Amino acid sequence: MRAFNIYVYNYANADLSVQVIANENAKNYQYGALLDGLDYQSESSYPDFNVGSPVTVASGSLQQPGVQTVQADFYSTSAERYISLALTYSTAPTSGFVRAHIDLFYEGF
Repeated sequence: MRAFNIYVYNYANADLSVQVIANENAKNYQYGALLDGLDYQSESSYPDFNVGSPVTVASGSLQQPGVQTVQADFYSTSAERYISLALTYSTAPTSGFVRAHIDLFYEGF
């Protein structure tokens, strides 16, 4: 994977902080060892790391979400297999939900 865009839609009525986290390890996917021989039981050799800085997504409503795009280019540093989002509200929302989708971009040789 070369780069990605993650679109985060905040339908909740509180501002949201989003941090992208990456990791090379498949963690709980034990079948991965059969595919490429990596030691998926030893997570300490594959620490999580933050990708960029946290991004704030403004509060929204069920009719009009707050929207933000999180982007990163891995090609200049390293190719990571697994991406997750850490979502944090400074104040718990009383209504709504969060939705996200990702566009992946690959580099061919």
